[in-house]
Amino acid sequence: MRLSKGQYVALSIVFLILFSSNVHYLNISVKADDPPAEPIATVTDFHNGTICTVVDYLNGTKDITIETTVDKSATLYGNNNQSIPLVLENYQGQAAGTEGLEASLSPTTVAETYTEVINQQILMRWEYTFFKGRWDMTLGTFLAYVTIGVVVDIEFGIRLPVNITIEYETPVIFDQSNTTMYATITPIDLPDFNESLFIFKTYFFVELGGWLIPGGPYTWTYGPNYDLSQSFVTPLGDAIAFPIPPIPALSIAEFGAPLIGTFLEIDLGVQPGFGSKKITAAMNATGDAQAVQGTNIVWSYPNQSVPFIVRFGDYDPSVDWALVKLSDFRYYFTQFYVRFWLMFDFAGWIEWAFSDFNVYLATVDMSGPIRDLNWSIGSTQSIELWFRQPVALHDIAVIDVAPSVYKCYPGDLVDIAVIVENKGTSAEVFNVSVYYDNHLITRTQMSQVLENKTSRTLQFEWDTTGVPLGNYTIEAEASLVPDEMDVTNNNMTDGIITIALYKLLVIVIDGSNDPIPNAIVTIAEHTQGNTDANGEAPFTLAKGSYLVRAYKQSLTNSINVDLTGDTTVRIALVSPEIPWPVGGYSVPFGRDTMARPLGINFALVISLALFLVVFRRKTGKRKD
Repeated sequence: MRLSKGQYVALSIVFLILFSSNVHYLNISVKADDPPAEPIATVTDFHNGTICTVVDYLNGTKDITIETTVDKSATLYGNNNQSIPLVLENYQGQAAGTEGLEASLSPTTVAETYTEVINQQILMRWEYTFFKGRWDMTLGTFLAYVTIGVVVDIEFGIRLPVNITIEYETPVIFDQSNTTMYATITPIDLPDFNESLFIFKTYFFVELGGWLIPGGPYTWTYGPNYDLSQSFVTPLGDAIAFPIPPIPALSIAEFGAPLIGTFLEIDLGVQPGFGSKKITAAMNATGDAQAVQGTNIVWSYPNQSVPFIVRFGDYDPSVDWALVKLSDFRYYFTQFYVRFWLMFDFAGWIEWAFSDFNVYLATVDMSGPIRDLNWSIGSTQSIELWFRQPVALHDIAVIDVAPSVYKCYPGDLVDIAVIVENKGTSAEVFNVSVYYDNHLITRTQMSQVLENKTSRTLQFEWDTTGVPLGNYTIEAEASLVPDEMDVTNNNMTDGIITIALYKLLVIVIDGSNDPIPNAIVTIAEHTQGNTDANGEAPFTLAKGSYLVRAYKQSLTNSINVDLTGDTTVRIALVSPEIPWPVGGYSVPFGRDTMARPLGINFALVISLALFLVVFRRKTGKRKD
């Protein structure tokens, strides 16, 4: 719907009068809507020390309260229109990415400081509702009906959202030292939200519809029905926002003709715009905190980070908390510009051919008079940072048990690494014991002293001599300290270690490298077995040196074996007239059977040669 010059002027006068008379009342918001509904409160317990309480007022406003009472950090991204108190302990744990622990006898300190980031959305606003309502009457049924009514909705306002980010190093120490915090401002444009509110509707309407009215319903209106609200990023620094379209302010020329009347008006249009180089907030500290510097925070450009300093200590014996609060956020109108346009307004009956259009002329800076008025709008929101002096926590934990091997043999030495961590808030003294099943392997010879938030790797050695064969679970246990907070993490098990014998496979072969079944194999004169059809006799033995002997009937042979792993031994039983290397040979498990020995091949070649020589001599004599 197109605005006439007179309507634009009327709207401008109403808007300027209301704005100038109410802008210094920063938080006025009058609504003629239905009375507010009862708020709905929701409490969520995350069962890790954090409780979130949300109060929904069912009008777009929510109160969100997050309380954290355990040693955890939090990054909160608030997107509500009320304050967000956040409880943070000053014994925060390690930052993300610092879980790695070096294996060393010296303490490994987990990162004790990192940047805490808290984001909250602040909405500075001024709104005025002159009147808002609707009255109508409907005659007819669903087959056909007519509705007659009146709509009145006159609203004006400016709503300017920004995002405030608070950053500081944690943990905060209550030792009367200074802590520097930073407040960064980021102008934003809320989605589906009109930062400028400009509604002027006072019209009579008739609506015709129903099942018998094809293509309906049809609506006719008479009277002003304007919604000039716009969405834009909150202007800060050199940015300027123009919240309403150009307004015709001065008639320059009119063109008309007999019978048809005026068909074109040329007006001088104006378009006001504003900006700011001054957004402020008040900072104060109470309880066990004192504001040192930066009680009046001023931002002048986007993404500006302003420091302020707070000192934490035991200033109030009656409390164990400190509160740092940013409040009274205010947007000052320090820049005012006016754009001038040539506005071409065609009569409605020819707009189908020539639509209205504007030609930009110039922009005039009128910031001086506005700046002197010191106009501003504010917010009822605040950012609250709660800190509590820590209660001493005592918690020693075994966080890893790592044996060097998971399979060993009687007499082996197994290294066991145990990592312990002090999860509490003070240094602790304790001992660590290591067990296989329920049998003690060893324990630390002196008490371990470990600072809070540090870890240490302890090395233990298990001599498996005399330990029966079998599967054993390794467990490390740290002794309890006074007032231990969590006794469930003082011990830890890791996997199963198997103590077993080495495998020795004896293969007995003949001079042709063929297996000899039913041969007798003896080891150290006390272990005996017979070979199977493949000439194999398996044994399981402890680590050591053994004399392995094989014999069958009058054939016998032996070999010395130094058993340090699973081994395969081959022993050859041959007649004395066939040369054969003394003893046998051994190969590890998994290798293929070796080829026929060189001594057998050489003897066969010599025998064949002698046979050929004798054969030729005898056949030669017969021919003679």
